[in-house]
Amino acid sequence: MHGAEIEANGNPTLRKNIIYDNHLNGVNFRETASGLLDDNRIWKNRRCGVKATQDASPNLRGNKIEGNGANGVEVEKGATGVLDGNAIFENCLAGVLVTSGAHPTIVSNDIHDGKGEGLLFDDNAGQSLVEKNRITANVSAGICVRKGSDPTVRGNILKKAKMSAILVCEAGLGTFEKNILSVNESVGVEVTSEADPKILGNEIFSNRRHGVKCHGDKTKGHFEGNEIHSNGEHGVVVSSGACTVFKDNRIHDSKLSGAYVTINAEPEFAYNDILYSNNEHGID
Repeated sequence: MHGAEIEANGNPTLRKNIIYDNHLNGVNFRETASGLLDDNRIWKNRRCGVKATQDASPNLRGNKIEGNGANGVEVEKGATGVLDGNAIFENCLAGVLVTSGAHPTIVSNDIHDGKGEGLLFDDNAGQSLVEKNRITANVSAGICVRKGSDPTVRGNILKKAKMSAILVCEAGLGTFEKNILSVNESVGVEVTSEADPKILGNEIFSNRRHGVKCHGDKTKGHFEGNEIHSNGEHGVVVSSGACTVFKDNRIHDSKLSGAYVTINAEPEFAYNDILYSNNEHGID
């Protein structure tokens, strides 16, 4: 079963324990449970390291959550809680999955080397706050937002993802502000499949392909005040019917064009500084 299960308004403190090799989750919070997990090692459980469901609200502080068979942490069904200062790594799915109306606060964690996304917001996840985390070297996207989910993502470092640093898809939303996105294997920000995020004041640079890629019918998005530079192909690509808005961005030092528009795309570019130091065109 679970290593520890807390339910029905239970509110324990678990400190400096080793919780491992359980058949289900390492720690399972449900039915409005709360409690503090402080400085535990939670590893190699067959499912999640920690799961919070059914309006639970735990506080996870300073734990090592590693090598679990599903998500490192899963927060679902209206659960909230705080993840602060944890190391979440080498889990078999997402580092943190937030889904079905859940909206935790995720602050100052180190989320790395997972076999899925660093953070995955799915199925109408609520308005989580994601702030000052370091999210690196995950096999999928650093952060993926989809299916109506709407987090606020501010002041994070996202590096070395095997795919995009940020992927917003399948009608995902979200506000992404003042993050640093660099040295990712695909693009800095990818927006597709009717998504409509706000991308504000980020630095997006030295990604292997494009800084930004927006594609697909009914795909929107608003990019404002970003510094998009030194990317391996184009600074910005808009294609396949996307109608994204770009305002007051600086797009420069791309290996190819600053902005590349193709295949029935209808973006709007206003007040951008994109006409310098790109190796090909300012806009193609």
